[in-house]
Amino acid sequence: VRIGYDAAGAPVLTGSDCCISVAHCADRIAVCISPKRCAVDIEPASRDFSRAESRYTTPSERALSDDPLWPGIVWCAKEALYKWSGLGGLDWLRDIRVTKIDPARETLEGTAGGKRIGLKVIPHPELHIVFCAG
Repeated sequence: VRIGYDAAGAPVLTGSDCCISVAHCADRIAVCISPKRCAVDIEPASRDFSRAESRYTTPSERALSDDPLWPGIVWCAKEALYKWSGLGGLDWLRDIRVTKIDPARETLEGTAGGKRIGLKVIPHPELHIVFCAG
């Protein structure tokens, strides 16, 4: 199997029926491989999202949780939804939304480009990791 890139610059596994998504942050990398379309994002939990939060979260998204880590989780979820959609030019406030959270199951639900997608949060003490597949 070889790694290639699609027209949008996203990695693809050539010679395989599997899909791949890759994300990175300082000294860390996350890779998601699935037989279905998939996407992953990773960010340090220590990253301060407060200055940018109003540019990527809606009031209804902010109302879903008062957890201080929520802005970083939403960022990763929206990044994963953007990658999963395969569409360029989506607006993070209008076209990509986090609509539901289930903290007990560590799952989210969101939409990108009008499609509903389930997401999973991977608990980690130092990182936000969110992925979707399907």
